[in-house]
Amino acid sequence: NGMLDWATGELKAHDPSYASTVQMQVGYDPATTCPVFEAFLADVMHEDYVTLAWEMIGYLMFSGNPLQVAFMLYGHGGNGKGTLLRVIQDLLGHGNVANESLDQLNTSTFSSVNLYGKIANIAGDIDSTYQESTATFKKLVGEDMIGAERKFGARFQFENWAVPVFSANKFPGSSDVTDGYLRRWVVLHFHKKIKDADKIIGFSDILARELPGIAAKAVSRLPGLLERGRFAPEGEATKGIEEFAEAIDQVRQWVASGTPLQAPEGSGSLTDLYASYALWAERSGRRKVTEVEFSH
Repeated sequence: NGMLDWATGELKAHDPSYASTVQMQVGYDPATTCPVFEAFLADVMHEDYVTLAWEMIGYLMFSGNPLQVAFMLYGHGGNGKGTLLRVIQDLLGHGNVANESLDQLNTSTFSSVNLYGKIANIAGDIDSTYQESTATFKKLVGEDMIGAERKFGARFQFENWAVPVFSANKFPGSSDVTDGYLRRWVVLHFHKKIKDADKIIGFSDILARELPGIAAKAVSRLPGLLERGRFAPEGEATKGIEEFAEAIDQVRQWVASGTPLQAPEGSGSLTDLYASYALWAERSGRRKVTEVEFSH
């Protein structure tokens, strides 16, 4: 119903001079509310994560990814992750959203092209496939120019605007545990298991009736977020990235297990320590990182 200046809240009339390629699937009305959706968020996550969720929704309505982040919704199945993703996709509009998994983006030659012209990439229930390389992911999140091509089509360059949003029951492992990788993730933990008896058929559609209210509240969180220049989890929400870092870092898990004290022959050399780690990984059914990755 117009072009919204998110910084001031002013709704302006549509004008071809804006040259906008994105339109939300909902009208803007700052007076609308969303009590059912607010109750849903409060039920499935801690209040500190609720604050983070509102900023995430507002940010996903923004065209671009200047904060260079990706979102991971984490928790065991049947806890509201999929419901939230469906509501967000309805809010943004399916034409503005791609649906590539993390593994597809990192390994498939033709996946990144599907992000062209989109403002979000939403993939629910991704598997825990070990990520051998994160180079493509970091380019997509880092505002770098991306080379893309369709099968039998010409290769071209574009800057990705599609903010990645994934949900998982188990974090995907990674050979990359550097700060350059971890700092890109914002993790939201869904703590509650919803019993089958409490599930409501079509609940996403019920929540979608409140899309105008959801949009109004989410946009109101955008100015403060962009002025701060970063997502800043507080309280309980700081544990999300800690859980993520520990879960993807096998060496950190090995250190926590106390196994390093049992290095062969007690020499403590890097080679012996790696041998101890490799034995631990093999016995626990994990895929080993290389000795080079281990040393870093």
